[in-house]
Amino acid sequence: GACLMDQICNNYLSTYVLDAGTNKDDNTNKVLVSGKNYTAMEHAWDEAYGYVYGATGGLYWSSYIGQVDADADFSNVSDDINLAFRKGRAAIVNNDYATRDEQIGIIRNRLALVAAVRAIYYLKEGEEKIGLGSAPPAFHALSQGYGLIIALRYTNDNTNNPYFTNAEVATMLSTLTAGANGFWDLNYLNTILDDMAQDIAARFGITVAQVY
Repeated sequence: GACLMDQICNNYLSTYVLDAGTNKDDNTNKVLVSGKNYTAMEHAWDEAYGYVYGATGGLYWSSYIGQVDADADFSNVSDDINLAFRKGRAAIVNNDYATRDEQIGIIRNRLALVAAVRAIYYLKEGEEKIGLGSAPPAFHALSQGYGLIIALRYTNDNTNNPYFTNAEVATMLSTLTAGANGFWDLNYLNTILDDMAQDIAARFGITVAQVY
């Protein structure tokens, strides 16, 4: 998740890649990549799209987008991301770089929201399963939450800063493993999971109740 988020938001959708070298002039003048039917800028955009909808058979971010979109509180997220990709691609063809950059901001924001919502969901599910004494489902949920928290480090708020810094993510991860038995300390985890979910929700201007 962290790798894919980073490749989408900080690599292929960055101006460092989209506008690298002569990419903007080449795209404006429709200079194609040698032997291909696309410009370098178009190709970079398509790579970002593939990391959302094609990587791992569409079973990672595409799947999480669908899960978040199924929640009535976040039911526009899938359409927002898909439309932004299509509008941004059309803008590149039309040499409309301002619109392209607007769509990058939307994609980055919505993908970050997806990571946050699913992290909150799994933290709360882990808390619930711990309360029910269901250790294997609790560990599955907490492991998912742990991975999604790592992915938050690689989000981009469209100012080339993550929604959670590396230090903040490191603190959350160390907090999750600070019990006497590390990540296996269910009694300890049960006391901190809701607070962590609340902190993530607050950063995105949403509530835990909307998620779980």
